[in-house]
Amino acid sequence: MIDKVTEILSSKESFESALNTVPPVNQSCISPAGYHGYRWVTKIDPLWNLVYLSLAIHIGNHAEQQRLTCDEKIVFSHRFVQDDSHHDLFLVGGWGQFLDAARSSANDHKYVLMLDLADFYSRIYLHRMENEIKYVLPGSSIPGMLNSMLMQFNTGRSFGIPIGGPASRILSEVLLMAADQYMLNHLNLKFTRYADDYRVFVDSVDEANHITAILSEYFFETEGLSLQKHKTNLVPAREFIDSLDYSGAETGSAQHFLGIRLYYDPYAPDAEEDYEKLRSALDQFNLMELLATELSKGRSDLSVVAKIARSLHAMPANVQVQACQTMLSHTNKLYPVLPKVLRSLLYVVEKLVADGDRDQVVQLVDQVRSLVDRDRYISDSEINMVYCIRIIGACKSRANEQLLNHIYTRTYGASGGPSALVQAETMKVFSSWGLAYWLRVKKTHFGSMHPRLQEEFVRASYVLGDEGKHWRKSALKTLPRVRHPFVQESP
Repeated sequence: MIDKVTEILSSKESFESALNTVPPVNQSCISPAGYHGYRWVTKIDPLWNLVYLSLAIHIGNHAEQQRLTCDEKIVFSHRFVQDDSHHDLFLVGGWGQFLDAARSSANDHKYVLMLDLADFYSRIYLHRMENEIKYVLPGSSIPGMLNSMLMQFNTGRSFGIPIGGPASRILSEVLLMAADQYMLNHLNLKFTRYADDYRVFVDSVDEANHITAILSEYFFETEGLSLQKHKTNLVPAREFIDSLDYSGAETGSAQHFLGIRLYYDPYAPDAEEDYEKLRSALDQFNLMELLATELSKGRSDLSVVAKIARSLHAMPANVQVQACQTMLSHTNKLYPVLPKVLRSLLYVVEKLVADGDRDQVVQLVDQVRSLVDRDRYISDSEINMVYCIRIIGACKSRANEQLLNHIYTRTYGASGGPSALVQAETMKVFSSWGLAYWLRVKKTHFGSMHPRLQEEFVRASYVLGDEGKHWRKSALKTLPRVRHPFVQESP
């Protein structure tokens, strides 16, 4: 697999040839963004995702040397680190350090101006980003190669990069390097930044209005970006500091809970000790009481609910199950964070399976199954359905098999067609269940399947034994050789 990526990146000519002969086939869908909006999210073609990440890592290693330094305590997001002893691409703890620095700077000023770029990833102008990368890698062919690939990702549109993922985070930081320099060296601003979130520290309302106007014009004219209107806010420094100060919050309250930092590195030398500290910190809270309080409100504080979901891995099994059941009973209030809730539920189910607690697994799976049948907050979202399929896949039964068979043919969105994302997840479950009869039926439709679904089917065909082996001899001839490493038997 790595050999194939290396071959593609060996020269500009090899890259362009691969881009033309084996173009990226991504899968995109909408995901909730707040109560009244959605955003476009993309699952990148696995081959080109590796290429994308490889290019971004090379850029990130050079770009980090040109960014404002960590010691300046201004920019805290996605600080690139290339160290074989470090299992992550970025330094950890950046968000917490950002908040600490903002709190410290607010103590020396009267007001804090909070700014956020609107639809940042989706509006990045590719030609501008290409030019910024050229400053990082002068004389390199990589900026042009990357621009061509992203244009393919966007089906010809000249703006937008995939939301999330380490590669896009690296590139977004490269784009904002010029703005950091402009704000620091030209405007002489005192500010901190994490990704596209800015905190600017000022001493008057007039100064704040002037800065907002200048930055609005700067981002629009130079980057084609605009400030998020409903997130642009000026608050007194004392009020800002109080909003970050959880020390005075009542013990066990939601405000106190939001102050707990949940990051835990299982690969750290003292991982076991860190985990126990996290467990001890969470012992101060009655999570079920916190959850019930939020769900009793007209509109729940989604940051509290999402944090409860993220903390479940460190809670006792009975609390995990009870919390999951409660959240699943209130999808109408929690739909903006349902992907996070379902991801946590999947973790709980997998843990229960590993522990051999089948009764609890069946209980949770049955609740999810009932929602898939009748709850549009779940069933209208491809992302939510993917998580639900994985959860249902933990419990093989005739009822679950019939439901997943129905889900496989369900249609989504404006196109009114089936979802390759949903179908691939369903196929993966049926393969793990060893449903040879189902795969045998689908085999005749292989030629008309979505490319990602074809790859999933080839992996699933190992369930068919010798029959699958003979079939693959001819089927693999229809797939480009560069994709063959991606269709090996699933572990």
